[in-house]
Amino acid sequence: ELYMKKFEVLAKENEIKRLELTVVEDNDPAVEFFEEMDFDKEGTREKAIKIKGEYLDEIFMAKAIDE
Repeated sequence: ELYMKKFEVLAKENEIKRLELTVVEDNDPAVEFFEEMDFDKEGTREKAIKIKGEYLDEIFMAKAIDE
């Protein structure tokens, strides 16, 4: 969490207005963490990643950076 907050400060200092990321659908701890950090789910790319022979969805998440 501390690194994420530092990253946001760095983004503000560099006039970055938006942070974006993707998470594999079965990574619940990551999804929960980013939601706690105020990221919103914006979409899903179905069967985008193949891990151990199984196709998984990729969740797109983003957060607007306040000034």
